[in-house]
Amino acid sequence: LAINVNLDDTCNAFFDPAVPSLNFFRSGDFCHNTGQIADVVHHEWGHALDYATLVLDGGTAEGTADVTAMHLTHSPAIGPGFSVFGPPIRNLDASISELGVLTSDRIDEGDCDFPLGGVSVHCIGQVYGQAAWELAQALRTREGQRTGWRTSERLFFVSLPDAGTYRPDSSLALYLAYVQADDDDGDL
Repeated sequence: LAINVNLDDTCNAFFDPAVPSLNFFRSGDFCHNTGQIADVVHHEWGHALDYATLVLDGGTAEGTADVTAMHLTHSPAIGPGFSVFGPPIRNLDASISELGVLTSDRIDEGDCDFPLGGVSVHCIGQVYGQAAWELAQALRTREGQRTGWRTSERLFFVSLPDAGTYRPDSSLALYLAYVQADDDDGDL
């Protein structure tokens, strides 16, 4: 996986599946250098991971990238330090997110607007990200800090080959992928 840093642009980073490569922009325009922000690196690597497993829709790809970063940092804040003004790009904890609890119904109604001007796939990804954060917190409560995170991480990574969409009416729905990843007796 090629890594390109200090590209002659600002306020972004991206995964390029054609090469494949992770690409990070230099600082400027009120944004820090994205190659120096761990969450941004984790998020873009999450796109590469998603691309290597199952890609069906952009929202789920963004959610997969955010959930990858969440599992590497154990934090709901995605991209803190991206902006020189300090707030994270997204927050997967619905109780402190400016957007509150996101659902597919709210997304369909266009009820999602980012302070930094994000696009809809990032908003859709938060439906998945918020659910993954809530699951991780429930597992931590039930199993303790280390075992809870380990269980959450295992479910996430094992579910990837079957997790194609946040839409619940699909045979490749994230929920079903997690249920299959958690199955221990063949009886879903």
